[in-house]
Amino acid sequence: MNLRDDAQTILLRALKAVDPSELFRRNVRVEEGRLIILQIPPTRLSASRRTPAGNKAGKVIVIGTGKGTAPMAQAAETILDDHLTAGAITVKYGHGLPLKKITVYEAGHPLPDPNTLKGTVAILDLVKDLDENDLVIMLITGGGSALLELPAPPITLEDLQATTSALLTCGANIAEMNTVRKHLSQVKGGSLARAVWPARLITLAISDVIGDPPEAISSGPTVPDPTTFADAWAVVEKYTLQGKLPQTVKRRLWDGTEGKFPDTPKPGDPIFSNSIYHL
Repeated sequence: MNLRDDAQTILLRALKAVDPSELFRRNVRVEEGRLIILQIPPTRLSASRRTPAGNKAGKVIVIGTGKGTAPMAQAAETILDDHLTAGAITVKYGHGLPLKKITVYEAGHPLPDPNTLKGTVAILDLVKDLDENDLVIMLITGGGSALLELPAPPITLEDLQATTSALLTCGANIAEMNTVRKHLSQVKGGSLARAVWPARLITLAISDVIGDPPEAISSGPTVPDPTTFADAWAVVEKYTLQGKLPQTVKRRLWDGTEGKFPDTPKPGDPIFSNSIYHL
């Protein structure tokens, strides 16, 4: 007679265990001006930098992407409190929450749309011109591959939408899809870390990918990318996508295999020297 109640209790406890806000609150706290994250050495929230007008505290910026990022951001605002300077996140339509200092951009999923680009540009604007005294906290949950995007020129949003549709319907797994998308983007595959550097970067991620590979979760915008243009082209050939992809996409991938474009940032790149990743 209690099977239904037991099943409902199991379900609700499982959901609570992976609730983004609860996970953030269980893992993150602030003590005496230091950010304390489980399993990570304490990090100073801000440091004084010398300016012509005198000493000035470093910034604390929260950015993020993914369908479950708004609850994380809400918890971040509460815990960071006055230490937080500003922030911006991109979430799926209908997944936003009222926030005070962090701007929420609702955008398309699984296909990126104009609001995706708008939110991504806003994030890039927040992290430009930072230095080693500043701290950027990146929040990642599933769905970020569609919700954080700025295609590499001359690829257009329409080109990217057509490519995403082709990848979603060809049978490619998430790692293969992201291998292609990372090599068409200005923010995926570690490229966002390049925009943040030399500021300190802490990524807090919730995985929706089996095996939890950081480079696959939301296309790994803040971690080294082990895949190459050759890997991306191999996916195109494996699923015979040559006739389904826009010419700009095929040209970039092929030119990339010939070394005409720099590849995504790899392990050992100095842009990751101030970066910490916590799952």
